[in-house]
Amino acid sequence: MSKNQIPLLFFMSFVGIALGYSQSQTGIEDTPEIGPRAPEETEIILPDIVLDLEDPELTTLTDFLPETSGLRLQTSRGVLPEFGEYTLTSESISTLLSTSITAGGEGQVKQTAESENTIFIRGEVGTGLHQYLNGDVSIIKLGNNPDLTIDFTHSSRDGGFRGTTPLGAGSGFLSQDTRFGAGVGITLPRFDLGVDGFIGGQQDGLQGLVEDGYATSLQTLGLAPQIELYFEDFLSMQAGMEYSLTRRFFSGSDVAQFDEYDNSVWAVNADLGLFLEQPDYQFSGNIRYDVGQVSDAYWMNFLRPGLKGYWQITPQIGASATVAGVFDLGRKTYVPFKLGTDIGLSPGFQLQVSGGYEVQPYRFREVLNENHLVDTQVPDNDLFERRWVAQVGSIILPMDEMSIEVGLTFSGIERELQTQAFTNPIYPLQAFSGYRLEPDLTLLLRPLEELSFTLGYQGQLISSDPETPIHRFDFVTDFQHSSSAFGAAFETVFPIFEEPQIPILGLSGWVALGGTVDLELRIHDPLSLAIPEGRLERPGLSDFIDTGFRIELTSSINL
Repeated sequence: MSKNQIPLLFFMSFVGIALGYSQSQTGIEDTPEIGPRAPEETEIILPDIVLDLEDPELTTLTDFLPETSGLRLQTSRGVLPEFGEYTLTSESISTLLSTSITAGGEGQVKQTAESENTIFIRGEVGTGLHQYLNGDVSIIKLGNNPDLTIDFTHSSRDGGFRGTTPLGAGSGFLSQDTRFGAGVGITLPRFDLGVDGFIGGQQDGLQGLVEDGYATSLQTLGLAPQIELYFEDFLSMQAGMEYSLTRRFFSGSDVAQFDEYDNSVWAVNADLGLFLEQPDYQFSGNIRYDVGQVSDAYWMNFLRPGLKGYWQITPQIGASATVAGVFDLGRKTYVPFKLGTDIGLSPGFQLQVSGGYEVQPYRFREVLNENHLVDTQVPDNDLFERRWVAQVGSIILPMDEMSIEVGLTFSGIERELQTQAFTNPIYPLQAFSGYRLEPDLTLLLRPLEELSFTLGYQGQLISSDPETPIHRFDFVTDFQHSSSAFGAAFETVFPIFEEPQIPILGLSGWVALGGTVDLELRIHDPLSLAIPEGRLERPGLSDFIDTGFRIELTSSINL
């Protein structure tokens, strides 16, 4: 048997086991008609190979595909957030400080001293309408052991606009977010050690929509140690644990009535993985255990082993396969799997096709960070979202100045937990089952080195997640002078829920002062002044409104 036949036989055996096992145990008729939240975006850019321990289920085929550089044009400096997106305070701090934003609009850091130890420092301060205040300090130390990262951020505003009517401080239209995170890493010849930690707090006003309630607060903290062992250049093992806690509570004139909604969601997970990487194939196996509490009535107790494999059959064709076990201990067992292929038909055209059965636990921690008022009672005491999915995507490069990304995802949803209309003082959850078709299109143009245009569309057809627009159109214009001394951006988001919304506009301009200091002016959502009732945060679900029109001035320094 030749050496080249070994990965082929391994891969074929692995795919056969995955298919046979899944067909015998995961038929759709054997599970309730209820599946996982469809992704808000269909990501088609092909990243570096990443074999992480976070989820044994392969959620996107791109986990295994090689990087195709230069396909994404430079993005703007963040005038507009994702529609409905809120700051996540529970993210790991380990990668928070890997880059800092400079006048060039790209991730850059400035070395302060030529030595074995290098320290990067970034500071930012901003102010604006509605008593807006923003501060951010990041410090990275690299070089001799240990490596250190420290990050502190704070932002707050109090007030807003309902149409042209100003909403003053103390009226319940406030938001505040404070976070502190730190990480320590030690690198030795055969293994790496690291630990990340974070603590944070958020507060959002209730805008007078909850009787006797003024605001809701969220407190988060977490700790995540990890070790990675290197047996050979191609063989490694990782082990890690994570503890996280999210606590919600209400404030107001009569807080006793909110006691049943003052919740704590905590979780501890441990995982262990083994990774084999060769130029033409990669395999990994890992096992993860989760335990925690979502509510008084629901405890998490999951065991999730999984296997992944990728084989570069030829320089133009690759194939991937994943199979996992999801043991909801004491309840049910699921066997998610995914098969896929990527084909480079020409230097200017790449195609991806994948399909399988996806099973994911509902991510209460992330959801609460985005929407403090989501109910933590689990419908039917079933935390897992499940769907059958088929995906196709392609990247087309008709010329050097243009790239086109096209994606289409079809889902047969067994169970998806969806936010329902606000019922004072919470958004209840409800299980949904059905079908969904999600097209995704991005057109990137760079007629000049300094100028780029991005056109995008995302849709939800047949059925939709009520928190996400049924149709969303994006347009971004980004200009950066060749000297990187100044630039500007214009962004438009046109969301369509059950009814079209007035577009959200954003403008920004920045100038570099001396190479280390930036000044940036941002104008957000001026068209909201034409909406008498204000810009709704979640159209069709509640009367809570966004801050609306605002102007912000930010200064940052990079040392």
